[in-house]
Amino acid sequence: MKRKRIAFVTYSLGIGGVAKVLTNLLNSIDYSKFEVDLFVADEAPGFDESLPCQVSIHYIGSFISFWPRIKNDIIHFRVGDCFYILFWRFLRIFHSFGSDKWEYLCGKMLSNYRSKTNYDVIISFHGCIDLMHRFVRFSLVGERKILWVHGNIGANHNHQLLNSFDQIVCVSKDTEKWFLSEYPENVGKTQVLYNVIDVNEIIVKANETADDMQTKGISIVSVGRMTEEKGFQMIPQIARKLMDEGYLFDWYLVGNGPLSCSIQQECDYKHVPCVHLLGAKMNPYPYMKNCTLYVQPSYTEGFCTTTNEAKVLCKPIIVTDVPGMREQFEHDVNGYIVPSATVDEIYKAVKYMLDHEEVRNRYVQYLQEHPMDQQENVRAIQDFLMQ
Repeated sequence: MKRKRIAFVTYSLGIGGVAKVLTNLLNSIDYSKFEVDLFVADEAPGFDESLPCQVSIHYIGSFISFWPRIKNDIIHFRVGDCFYILFWRFLRIFHSFGSDKWEYLCGKMLSNYRSKTNYDVIISFHGCIDLMHRFVRFSLVGERKILWVHGNIGANHNHQLLNSFDQIVCVSKDTEKWFLSEYPENVGKTQVLYNVIDVNEIIVKANETADDMQTKGISIVSVGRMTEEKGFQMIPQIARKLMDEGYLFDWYLVGNGPLSCSIQQECDYKHVPCVHLLGAKMNPYPYMKNCTLYVQPSYTEGFCTTTNEAKVLCKPIIVTDVPGMREQFEHDVNGYIVPSATVDEIYKAVKYMLDHEEVRNRYVQYLQEHPMDQQENVRAIQDFLMQ
């Protein structure tokens, strides 16, 4: 049987949720059925070394090999390729200043570049970045073009651009419902496919040592990007309220992002030395495994990967009632769902869980008796790609 030729397009493989989901997906599929090219815009290190050897990675406008490639193209009079690399280099500079107009202009200019490969399936995997969608639309040639939506991507995207995709994959039913409410012209094109996680990898890596986690008593862990939507900026205030009531604990935040400095400043200002910002970790699982309680204080999600990873490790989990969570959790059965993402509500939930060890033990027992099976999700994704 001839293998399907598939192109995935993403912005970055740097440590983050979308990159991790993509890595899990690429490590789960059967390469006797698929031949995969991966196009990446940004060269931030992260999960690139975790990809299977069968995946061919192509960096768009490589920074590391920028000058050698330009020199080589000039020598061999490949003016088109030379222009394309220069164009991407300038794009990265202007993108760092947040210029949407430049992103739009550069995306339109991508029509000057065409891949020589004709793909069976092309997937724009980073659903919230129009630039990647433009690259898929104008630069890659294929029979099916698919947009992968990981959550609330906002309502200000180019409708004509999104409508050009043949199919839309949403990572949860809540995400599909939201997407169709904002882009109703895509009714009939959507399909829900849940994120894949590598259960065996999580269990094995969780046995490694977390040297900077020294807690002997109560420990709380939260893993994610330090961005507004993840809600980590509430943690210093929640921790302060718990400290004022006499609770002794350590709260470890694993991840980095634009809010890291302000969260640390808030911890210093409120005198909460029990909150520890550890930065991004390629392996967050030892922190999850060794915690008393896992907390995900998100304002919004699509289908949260880290909470599923915490479920694999059978931890007591607190989540907020945001999209995708009720597809992962049943309140007070396998986790605690906070009704709203506020300081007071999350504080009450953490306080309740710390006060009731029997509840934590009940959640753990349920998760142990109902281990996660990812085979159905893997089959669903492979069947979809084989269509």
